[in-house]
Amino acid sequence: MRVTIKSLVFLAVALAGLPAMAEVIGAGHYDSTDPTTEGFTFSDAGGDSSIGVIAGPPAAWKVKDPSGYANYLQYVSADNYNLGMTEGFILRAEVRTPGLDEAGSVDALDDGACFYYHGDGGQRWSMQWGFDGTNPTVGIGYAAEGGTYTVTAGSATTTHLYELKYDPTTETADLYVDGVARLTGWDGEDYNYAPFAGRVTWGANGAPGAAYYAKLEVVIDPAPIPEPSTMALLATGLVGLLAYAWRKRK
Repeated sequence: MRVTIKSLVFLAVALAGLPAMAEVIGAGHYDSTDPTTEGFTFSDAGGDSSIGVIAGPPAAWKVKDPSGYANYLQYVSADNYNLGMTEGFILRAEVRTPGLDEAGSVDALDDGACFYYHGDGGQRWSMQWGFDGTNPTVGIGYAAEGGTYTVTAGSATTTHLYELKYDPTTETADLYVDGVARLTGWDGEDYNYAPFAGRVTWGANGAPGAAYYAKLEVVIDPAPIPEPSTMALLATGLVGLLAYAWRKRK
């Protein structure tokens, strides 16, 4: 195979532009899998929750609680949390917040379904879902302190993709619904409660609440621009390859 200087330069530029690999922090939830088999612990404060498989499509796990708290939780390390704060992270959820459950009765979804990410230093990042009688709603922060968005696309039977993306350069998070930015510039919630540091919580957080969860992840989302050390290593390798190609031509 003939190696040319032009091809080596093209390869180096292409590699430099590749995005860094995203990494899921801790356990994630997927499809209709029982979350306790995925690394989550279940807590049912009221003792009257309804949980189980939703066949779909898409397949999901139902959490419904009429009177208390029915949550799945897991703790991540301080190192992982701090890495997310440095590199950037995404709370990603595929969720259906139905107006009618599978039995046909009305779910009173008063922002009771939730996805919380508790920081090691007192910050909390979260999404909460509800239903306004016609459409699903999503809020960021406790009591939607960061704003609320009404999802008019689809219907109460539609599963939507929700992403809360934290940008370490601005130290704020933006909410995306189905890939479109809907709420921007939220600086998180002050929640300095040491026992919750590093905790990921999702389910029905306050009565009443219900949702069908098809996917839940906390993902470290580094910027696509390589760090200076990576660029230096790439440059060193490129120089070596260029020298090799030059000798081969002579």
